[in-house]
Formats: sequence, structure tokens, C-alpha cells
Amino acid sequence: MNKDIEKLIKIQGKINNRYHLHIDTDLKENYRFLLFIKFNDNRDYFNSCNQPILATHYGDSVEDLEKYLKSHEGFGRW
Repeated sequence: MNKDIEKLIKIQGKINNRYHLHIDTDLKENYRFLLFIKFNDNRDYFNSCNQPILATHYGDSVEDLEKYLKSHEGFGRW
């Protein structure tokens, strides 16, 4: 397992209820992630307007994800 995948799994365990982090990985080398705002109302959450905030296909890195969550109070439970 590469270091970025290990970091993503740790981040996913520490993220709070304001965000949803989707990770797609083979647990060896390949991974993709998507970070969404998590809405309590499923109609808002699954709405096509709820686009990822950060994503590997946008060119975002694991470091970008970590920086964003730290600066937007994305860690810890509330």
C-alpha cells in the first residue's frame, strides 16, 4: 500500500460529519478520492448540484485534501 492511500484511510477515519470522503482504491497503488459536503437532507446530498469540493480528477492531491480539511475545521466529530 502506498503512503497516499494510507493517508487517505487515516483522513477518512478523522473526518467530521460535515463532509463525506469517497475513496476508490485497489489498496496497492491506484486511488481516487472525492470530497463532498454532507447534507442531512438526502435530497440535497444526492442532488446533481452537490459536486465534489476536491477530487483527484480535478488534479487535487492528498496534501490539498488535508490542507482543506484543516482550514475548514473538517476533522473531529461535532
